[in-house]
Amino acid sequence: MLNAALSLNHDRRRPVRVIRRANGDPTFSPDWGYRYDGLFNVDDYWQEAGTSRPAFRSGGSDW
Repeated sequence: MLNAALSLNHDRRRPVRVIRRANGDPTFSPDWGYRYDGLFNVDDYWQEAGTSRPAFRSGGSDW
């Protein structure tokens, strides 16, 4: 089951707020705490096998 809000944002072309937390992928995560990374348009979304979290792709910050 996909996140309904994510699919609605894609369908309505509305941006999503990206907030990253520490201890995630070291390429993107802050060293500690949380970091607001901005507003992004959702270019595509899908359900990853073996996880309950949806994945999405964005071409970058459009705001």
